[in-house]
Amino acid sequence: MLETKGHTGHWQKYQRPGRILTMPNASYASLENGVRAQERSEQLGDRTYKVHLDGYNQLDLITGKGPSKRREIIYFAEGTLGAVRLGDYKYRFIDQPGGWLGGTVKPDFQLLTNLRLDPMERTVLTGSQAYLDWMKYAFWRFVFVQNVAAEFAETFLEFPPMQKPATFNLTAVIGQVRGRPGALTPSGRSKG
Repeated sequence: MLETKGHTGHWQKYQRPGRILTMPNASYASLENGVRAQERSEQLGDRTYKVHLDGYNQLDLITGKGPSKRREIIYFAEGTLGAVRLGDYKYRFIDQPGGWLGGTVKPDFQLLTNLRLDPMERTVLTGSQAYLDWMKYAFWRFVFVQNVAAEFAETFLEFPPMQKPATFNLTAVIGQVRGRPGALTPSGRSKG
């Protein structure tokens, strides 16, 4: 939610005081210059790198001249697609029961939350029979997220990731350390 009440600074000249916007948005899509989706190619040595800067120009929304250009927000946990938000609904493919700092788990079925009804996303975690009753009537909504995920995945064909995502899980870190020359193997012997 973007609230302009008492707002100062550069955006003040564009916004009416007291205006509240309640739609999905992300801070990287609202930078001062109104980030636009850009595509660039850069030649480094004998290789050409293609880069796609994700973002939406939200200047029309912020100034009250038009609607938001964003219709989705895509969430990742390391290199795993974690969730997609479409309008008032968030489709979760992984869960973090311990919060942002906790580990991730893959539920047996995807979790769907109406963020207007459950802004803290807690109903799913209670095991509520009411949630299961609601879910059986709302499950058809997963058709929408399939299309968005497919469109997003296609961008990786033209703009492949330039590096592996950072990982902070202990198993991966131990694997990286063991793979280095001079590192100890599980038997306690040194590699190379």
